[in-house]
Amino acid sequence: MLGNSYLAILIGLGVRSASLAALVVILARTFGVGAYGAFAAAVSLATFFSTFSGFGAASLHLRDVSRDSHSYRDSLRRSVVQICWSLPGLIIVAAGLSWLLIPHVVSPISISLLVVGEILAASAAEMFMRTCQARSRFGAMAVAICVVPIVRVAIAAVLLAEIGVFTFDTWSWISFATGVAAMTTLLLLSLTGRSSGGAAVTAGWSDRLSGLSFALSSASSRVHGDADKVILARMTGTAIAGEYAIAYRLTDVLTLPIVAGVERLLPSLFRKGEGGFLYAVRTSLPRICLALIAGLILSAAVYLIAPVLPLLLTRAYEPSVHVARILALVPFSMTLWIVVRTLAATSNHEHAMGMTELGGAAFNIVAGVAAVALWGWVGAVYATYATHVVMTLTLLLWIWLSERGQAARKCLAAAPGEGTRGSP
Repeated sequence: MLGNSYLAILIGLGVRSASLAALVVILARTFGVGAYGAFAAAVSLATFFSTFSGFGAASLHLRDVSRDSHSYRDSLRRSVVQICWSLPGLIIVAAGLSWLLIPHVVSPISISLLVVGEILAASAAEMFMRTCQARSRFGAMAVAICVVPIVRVAIAAVLLAEIGVFTFDTWSWISFATGVAAMTTLLLLSLTGRSSGGAAVTAGWSDRLSGLSFALSSASSRVHGDADKVILARMTGTAIAGEYAIAYRLTDVLTLPIVAGVERLLPSLFRKGEGGFLYAVRTSLPRICLALIAGLILSAAVYLIAPVLPLLLTRAYEPSVHVARILALVPFSMTLWIVVRTLAATSNHEHAMGMTELGGAAFNIVAGVAAVALWGWVGAVYATYATHVVMTLTLLLWIWLSERGQAARKCLAAAPGEGTRGSP
């Protein structure tokens, strides 16, 4: 059962990645390096802001249903309500920043449409995925993971077959329309069935703080993966950002087996996490070692596969081979961070995780700007590695201090009672 469900998730992530890769090939060849760099920067901005959708509502939904804290239907409706009231502000801020940060090599209006469509699609897909995952419907979860990219690739293929080429402006409308369709489907799903009335329509302050921690973690993780592309687009030009984005995409693709394993184990890790961080580590140690070994193997694969990039795209992307080889250790450093972050998030250390990721995001931006100013695109690579190492060590230290503090408080609380029982 575990193997089948893991395979389903891996296939879903693989199909999603293959669809996105196909889309990258189509768009990179159609737009050219400059416009594709603007596209990559806009998608990075949208992906970042989409992680704040509902302020962690999707992760809270998974946690609560996995631990039987709320019924599925009540939790779903509460999560969708949170998503709906958070979206307008997120869209306004993201669209505004896209106008300011991305060079206007393409229409600013098209960039804004693209950002809105990506935010809506990513928010809906995340909620669909967590909904299926919480109910252990991993086949449906696999479909939820890849359906939007598949639809977009199909549309792009039809356009190429019918008219031979399409513009950035045309694609921005396609992104917007598919995003609206995905969010509309989520709203309709939340309205089906009857609520048991066992949970409030809106989350309490404790849940909101926990949800914000999950949202901060997800958003900050996108900063680590995407801020470098925006920084490069702004400081070195969209052409270099496009070459870097292609190379980084290869590391993302080859990290999929790690991500699939984590996603499969999340419901059980939330249940184990009630016993604390050390208990979660002890019971997951064989899988942790396996994940780290897999990370090393995947890093080697990045180095070996890098020369394929210009064959899939065009000779204009030949510099991406060198970039990918310098980025080759990203799968291992990312795996190390994913393991620590996931165990912390599922063992009631979500606040420490969220704050560590937030600090890591700030560190990544500052280090990225400084490093790119000194060393160009290579500086973005250095900042990526440094961020993974600093966050991992910081979160482990935070958890160690937190659990020592909890143990000390328990000893102090027990001491007076023991003294009373021992007195004459």
